[in-house]
Amino acid sequence: MKKTLALVFMVGMLMLIGCGGSGGSGSGKIKGETYSTELMSVLVPNGWKAFPYYKSGGTDPLPNTVGIHKGAKTMFEQMSTPGIVINYYEEAKYVMKPNKDWYEDVVEMKPFALGNYEWEGFTGVSYGNPVAIIWTTNGVEMFQLNIFLKMYDKEIAYEDADVQAIIASVSIP
Repeated sequence: MKKTLALVFMVGMLMLIGCGGSGGSGSGKIKGETYSTELMSVLVPNGWKAFPYYKSGGTDPLPNTVGIHKGAKTMFEQMSTPGIVINYYEEAKYVMKPNKDWYEDVVEMKPFALGNYEWEGFTGVSYGNPVAIIWTTNGVEMFQLNIFLKMYDKEIAYEDADVQAIIASVSIP
């Protein structure tokens, strides 16, 4: 089952890349609102909700991290809904690329262009849940997206138009 999911994901990626899935196309068809901080912005499609992250004990949202979850209405529902956690690092030289050893059933992705960036990554399983981990860097800055594809009985797919629109919209204001 896990290998089938990874295979389906990779076929979808190849279809996306083969169909010219680069540039900002796709995000224009998906309606939503933009979530912005002083460091980054991203589309939050209708039916999704953005949740800021905070330092432990802090009251001000972190400007470099946001979770966007499909179907979640409260912060507690983040743990039971699929979603994307976006991290932005201003100084990529101090950040390690994600470690594939932390995941099971890892399948490496072919690099792909989407939105303003060239992304690389892999799919895998984390604590029994399928994930996709993608990142982009220009040598100075780095975005990393942790995509939680299934949480309990709720699922998203990497190929979903709303997921693609989120990824394509990630940018620095």
